[in-house]
Amino acid sequence: MTIRRTAPYGNWKSPIGADTVAAQSFSAGVEDIFLDPVTSKVYFAQKRPEENGRSAIVDASDRKDVFSGEWDARTKVHEYGGAAAVVFGDIIYFSHFADDRVYKTVKGGTPVPITPVSPAQRFADFAVHPNQPNLVVATVEDHTDPHPARVLTYLALIDANTSTVTKLVTKADFFLCARFSPDGKYLSWQQWNFPDLPWQSSDIYVAPVSVTRSGTKIELGTAVHVAGKHEQVVAQDPSWTSDGSLHFVCDISGFLNPWKFTFDGSNLAGGKAEPILPTPLEEEFGFPQWWMSRHGSGALNDNKVAFLSFKHAISKLYIADLKERSITEVPTPYAHIQYMHGDGNGRVVALGSPAGANEELIELTSDASGIQYSNRCHHHQSRTPDFLRLTSLFLNTMPSDSNPTIAFAMLLTMDPRTQITMAGCQARSHQSSF
Repeated sequence: MTIRRTAPYGNWKSPIGADTVAAQSFSAGVEDIFLDPVTSKVYFAQKRPEENGRSAIVDASDRKDVFSGEWDARTKVHEYGGAAAVVFGDIIYFSHFADDRVYKTVKGGTPVPITPVSPAQRFADFAVHPNQPNLVVATVEDHTDPHPARVLTYLALIDANTSTVTKLVTKADFFLCARFSPDGKYLSWQQWNFPDLPWQSSDIYVAPVSVTRSGTKIELGTAVHVAGKHEQVVAQDPSWTSDGSLHFVCDISGFLNPWKFTFDGSNLAGGKAEPILPTPLEEEFGFPQWWMSRHGSGALNDNKVAFLSFKHAISKLYIADLKERSITEVPTPYAHIQYMHGDGNGRVVALGSPAGANEELIELTSDASGIQYSNRCHHHQSRTPDFLRLTSLFLNTMPSDSNPTIAFAMLLTMDPRTQITMAGCQARSHQSSF
């Protein structure tokens, strides 16, 4: 029986205290997602207010922490931080907040430092070479001279075997999104200069990569400017679709829209940057890069790319067909979607937040063989060449006395004409001819 109590205004004692608010459910507090390109396993960074604010890395498959409570995967690069870890072949590389060194570990193992003691250096936004995994590129913020006007930012190469750090790309004020192509032969990155912020103007570059015989260093060839222009054009969030194709967003039309850069074989200088859509959409794709982990696209395969936009105050999910130069909107129940990553092998993951419920880790998958599935609305048999499925990776529950329930499980299929059907509802399709 509930006992009713009356108290003067301002003196009512709530059963919900600060400790209750700060305590996390299994899925709350997610601040980044990591998709292993080798194993396609998913991990996420989770804020732990009840553990002195540290950030844990969690295996999404069993929700178990990768390392023990004394470790904190956070970074202060660009002050806002983000992108404090990467996973490659079940090895986790992360920046430890207490000393700003980079460590590597496996689930359940003891982290080992791979950078020297250097309190002046901060590391974030890591990229592991696909063929030489001891070589890791990172954005480094160097506070050797702590005066704000003389703090340096550059791309550096970390050799995990020798614990050495070597400058790789300099001559810009800020760097972000360094990424190796799937074959490891090219490196892309984003850069911009003060006083602009990355959503005011930024540039994307690609350079050839060669690994030295010793396997301890890489050398970059002549960099090719892909897109963007200082103080005029934004080009941001580059990611590889395939060995010779890069996707990103650019606002040359007045709106941040999906773009691609393609080149043939070794002819990088002859590559072409162009909008994916012949007619731009009047909405903003991608995110303002306040922190380094805000990504708004992910490759499903070498032709299909998932993109996020923001329209009418909510997130929109799209699938772009690079060859057809078309884009299809996928309905979702989420008011906000962020932290998107794709492995290029049929899987994209992101964090979805419904308007009236807690956040969920979700995945978008494709399967060329088609699949039978069912949901609450209907039972459907799919034998289409391109199968897409969007579903929750784990239950999302709030602390309560009731049993947990599934917050969301949505299945959808896509036919060869990019016509998407979800739960018996027709999706909208944007297609253009050229």
